[in-house]
Amino acid sequence: MTNNMLWGLLLMMEVLPVLYLVVGLALLRRPPKLGKGFFSYRNFVSKKDEAHWQFAQKCFGRLLTKTMPILMIAAALTCMALLRFSASSVAASMAGMIALLAEFISVFVCQTITAHKLEAQFHDMRDAMKDDD
Repeated sequence: MTNNMLWGLLLMMEVLPVLYLVVGLALLRRPPKLGKGFFSYRNFVSKKDEAHWQFAQKCFGRLLTKTMPILMIAAALTCMALLRFSASSVAASMAGMIALLAEFISVFVCQTITAHKLEAQFHDMRDAMKDDD
């Protein structure tokens, strides 16, 4: 692994969690309107109506803001470990790739949890509406 590749990997490991944290905070503070906004959580259920949309944005934003600081600390520790080893170390490059993979997996997990919570929240409301009839 060349020195430039190592620094690129280190930069990605630190920038991605910060970017996800900023997106999570933006979704919490000012979620976009239904179907609008560049950064938003979108799936079939969240686009049904405004209540579904707002719940999904806030839930996903909350999950991102909870998980990303943990990943930022883990990425910083991994960066320190990478800098301690030589740039040609296979162990250093593998640790960096594993850290990046963990970041992407955590976003996928946040999306999955949001989808389940969204379905559970509005499934319960549908059942309550059926019972009232």
